[in-house]
Amino acid sequence: MWLLPRAVWRAAAVLLCLAAFAAPDEGDPPAEAGARAAKRAAEMPRVATSADGFVEIMAPDVPGDAVGFRLPLLRFTTQLIGDIEHAYGLAMPRMESPGLVVHALDGQTNDVRVIARVGRRDGRLVTRIYLPSPGFSSIEALQLEIVQAYLRAWIDRNRDDAQVPAAEPPDWLAFGVLRARTADGAHDDIRFVLEQWSEHKLPPFPKFCLELKIATMQDAVYAGYLVAWMKERKLLRSALEGLTTGRAWSQAELLADLTGEKGEEEQRQAFNARLDRLSRAVLSPGRASEWDIKNFRRQLRLDVRPVEGEPEDVATQNCSFRRAIKLLADRPAAVRAAAFVKMRELPLYAVRRGQQMAATSEAYSEFLVMLSRGASADRLNELLDKAEYQLARLIGGRDENGQSGNTTLSAPQEDNAIK
Repeated sequence: MWLLPRAVWRAAAVLLCLAAFAAPDEGDPPAEAGARAAKRAAEMPRVATSADGFVEIMAPDVPGDAVGFRLPLLRFTTQLIGDIEHAYGLAMPRMESPGLVVHALDGQTNDVRVIARVGRRDGRLVTRIYLPSPGFSSIEALQLEIVQAYLRAWIDRNRDDAQVPAAEPPDWLAFGVLRARTADGAHDDIRFVLEQWSEHKLPPFPKFCLELKIATMQDAVYAGYLVAWMKERKLLRSALEGLTTGRAWSQAELLADLTGEKGEEEQRQAFNARLDRLSRAVLSPGRASEWDIKNFRRQLRLDVRPVEGEPEDVATQNCSFRRAIKLLADRPAAVRAAAFVKMRELPLYAVRRGQQMAATSEAYSEFLVMLSRGASADRLNELLDKAEYQLARLIGGRDENGQSGNTTLSAPQEDNAIK
C-alpha cells in the first residue's frame, strides 16, 4: 500500500480534509450543519496551475465570485513569464513540481505586502509568494518577485550537475529584466540615461555599473539600461548559464562583454560612443518625445571654428544662432562654413519624429541655408523668428498622434536660450 504514487496519496489527503469539513457537528440541525460545511469548504484554498506546471495559484473562493483570484493571478503571472521568455529567448525546463507558488490569502487584513520565501520542493528550488490582501497588493512589487522567482528557477533547473548549487544572480538583474522586456520600457530608460549623460549627471563608466543600489528608482533605471544593452548583445542567456555552474556573477566580465573592451578607458569610450549613437536614434517613430525635443534644442548652436585667412590666435566660438547673425559681419567665412555643416547635421535629429518636428527642422534648415550664403541680417532674423515660432508650437502643442511636448520649456532667445 505504501508504494502507491505520491499523487494518489495527495488526492486522498484532500478528500479526507473535505470529508472532515463536510461532516456535521453532533447535535446541529441538518440545515445549519450543511451551511457550515459549505462555508468551510469554500474557505479552503484551491489550486489553479499553468499549462506547463511551473506556476501554481492557491486561493480560496471569493463570496459571490466563482473565479476569485485564482484565474486572474494565473493569467497575470503566466503572461509576464511569457513576455520574459519571448523578450530574452528563454524557456523553462519542464519539471513535475512547480517553481512558483502564489498564495492569495483572504484579504481580511491591512497587510498589503508582497512576501516572498525561497525553499525547496521535491529537490528543486521553489519560490512562494504570499499576498495577504491580494486586491491591494502592489502590482510592481508582485511583478518583480515573479521575475526574481523565474530567474532563480531557470538557473536552478538548468544545472548540469545537481550536486553543485547554482550561484545567485545580482539583485539588480531582475529589475533590469522587468524594465527592459518591452521596447517602450527600454526606451524610457534609455531616454533617462541620455538626459543625465547630456547634462553631465551620469556616474562615470564603469562606476555606473559597479555601484547599483536597487533601493533607489534611479538605479532601477540604470539596471534597465544595462539589461537592454545585454539584450542587444544577446548576453542574458549566457550570463544566466554561467550561474548554473555555481560560478559567482562577475561584473567585470559583464563590462568586458558589453563593451567588447578589457581596458577601463576603452570601456569608457565604448560606453560614451553607444550613448552618442542612441542620442540620434529614433526610439519612438512618428512622434517627438520630450527627450527628442530637448536633444533637438541642444543642437541649435553653432561652432564657429577658425578658417584659412583668419588670424592664428582666433578662437572657436560656440554661440546661439542669434549671436551668429551678429558674428557674420566680423567672421563671414567662419560663420558661413559652420552654418553649412550645421544645416546638414540638424535634420538628422528630426527624422521620423512627427510632422511638427519636421516643420521645425525645415524652418531652421531654411535659416541655416541663408546663413551659409551670407544673407542680410534682416532676412536672417526674420527666418530665425519663424523657426523659433515653430519650435514654440512644438514645445507647447501636440503632434499628429496627440503626443504633447514639454510645456515647461520656452523658446530659445539669444545666448541664454540653450544651455
